[in-house]
Amino acid sequence: MNAAAKKLTRRPGALWRYFTDREAPLLPKIGLLFAAAYVIWPLDAIPDVAPIISWLDDLGVVTLAIGWLTKSVLTYDASTKQITPPRPPS
Repeated sequence: MNAAAKKLTRRPGALWRYFTDREAPLLPKIGLLFAAAYVIWPLDAIPDVAPIISWLDDLGVVTLAIGWLTKSVLTYDASTKQITPPRPPS
């Protein structure tokens, strides 16, 4: 798990605020929706006749969409400054 994903898992409220805020960028939200549709849709860039290879293109699309969404959520969260940093363990 990369550093951005770890930050996002420590701030689950940031993802919720991002999706519920109308001022948050719409394009990454739509990108995640298209990635989910690409995985579910029966037509792929690489047909499912070759199972392993066709699953890799689905995995690549989902990975790119989640990475883009994570970066967008963290940028949004930093710009709104609504989250306090996590407290260090005591």
